[in-house]
Amino acid sequence: MAPRARRKLQLSTTISLVVLFALAVIAVSIGIAQADTLGTMVDDATGRLALFGLVCVIMMMGGITAIGMWMTAPSMAYEEARKRLPALAHVPAQWAPVRRQQQDPPTIRSA
Repeated sequence: MAPRARRKLQLSTTISLVVLFALAVIAVSIGIAQADTLGTMVDDATGRLALFGLVCVIMMMGGITAIGMWMTAPSMAYEEARKRLPALAHVPAQWAPVRRQQQDPPTIRSA
């Protein structure tokens, strides 16, 4: 697939995901408002604890995602090679693979 077509596909996919996410949030918000469950939930101590737990779980999942993205980010060595080599100049930084240098196992030399 050509890079230009790939960019258009990524853009349209991103836009459609944002719109669908917004529709899902609106639908859930309307459902919660009509059912009046949030008011009942906050009135009870157990409901507040469950709501607090839900917020903590959502924050923890965001943190795990952020740590995973940070750990798999392209290394500085790849960025430097991308600047030097013309063959890698057309590759956007976000498509860069994470390449780790593999070391050869130590060899045992007999005397």
